[in-house]
Amino acid sequence: MSAILVRADGDPARGLGHVFRMRALGDALAARGHRVTYATRRATTGETVLSEAGRTVHPLDDATVAPPPGLLAETAPDLLVLDLLDTQ
Repeated sequence: MSAILVRADGDPARGLGHVFRMRALGDALAARGHRVTYATRRATTGETVLSEAGRTVHPLDDATVAPPPGLLAETAPDLLVLDLLDTQ
């Protein structure tokens, strides 16, 4: 079983496609036995969508692409999936 951290944001201004797409991917991976957690910006529609769907969500205080080192250490992902606009 792999640990997977999914990083995606979504709100009315950006749209929610990233969040719904990554939730579907995470569900498929979890069905195959992987441990999936999500990182998304705090107090956004994306956080609400994932939380209300019962997913493990780590809210972020800013919109940086990479999850903070502390979250990476806590979740120890084998795979990091990024689905964000305007990434470097």
